[in-house]
Amino acid sequence: IEFHCTLCPNGYRSNANGNCQFYAEITSLPSLIENVTFYTELCCETTGTFCRAMINHRRCPAGIGWNHHEIKHSEVINVDRLSFHCMVELRYVKFKTDKVAFAPLTSDENKNTA
Repeated sequence: IEFHCTLCPNGYRSNANGNCQFYAEITSLPSLIENVTFYTELCCETTGTFCRAMINHRRCPAGIGWNHHEIKHSEVINVDRLSFHCMVELRYVKFKTDKVAFAPLTSDENKNTA
């Protein structure tokens, strides 16, 4: 499984023109995988924008990012530096052979689940 981060300083599509967008995108899924679930966190340290989501992906390319109105281009045009962070955890894999793999929960997650 391959993914990369994409920064669109003036929007990904024409309807997002004037907005800065950040995405984590799956760029390659092996043919033996039917679907995967990722927990993703994206943030812009400079603006404090934060997004987290648990997303199931069945196709490629596919991605997760924040809405195109989150960071206006006009708000960051004079900023010297934008700092973006991305964290992706693989949580679930379903193989086409009916095998399923779950990623183990960390000790912190075990404490926070009730």
